[in-house]
Amino acid sequence: MSFLRFVEYEGDEAFLRNLRDEFVKESTEAKPVYFKGKNIKPISKENEIRVLKTLKVLCRDALLDYPTTLDEDLELLKDETLTFNQRNAIIYRKSEKLIYKFYICLLYTSDAADE
Repeated sequence: MSFLRFVEYEGDEAFLRNLRDEFVKESTEAKPVYFKGKNIKPISKENEIRVLKTLKVLCRDALLDYPTTLDEDLELLKDETLTFNQRNAIIYRKSEKLIYKFYICLLYTSDAADE
C-alpha cells in the first residue's frame, strides 16, 4: 500500500521531497539511506481512494493472468495421480488466488473504492 500511495500521489512535488527527507532523517543506519517508498502513511482521502481503486484493478488483473481458475485448481487437486511437486504447485497457486479474491471482495465492499 505504501508504494501505491507514493505512485498515486498527484500533489506538490515538494511534499514528496519532504517525505523523502523525513525518511532519511529518521534512519539510524551509518551507510547511505535511499528513499524506497515504504511505510508511507495515508496522505489524503483522495489519494487513498486512488490507491484502493488501483489495488482492486491489480488484483483482478493478477487473477486473470493465471492459466486456470480457482475452481479448476480445486478440481485438479482431486486427482490422486498428481506428484508431490504438482500438488504443491497447485496448492500454492490456489492460495495466491484466494488472497487476490479476498482483497477484491474487500475492495468491492469498500465504499471508498467505489467513489
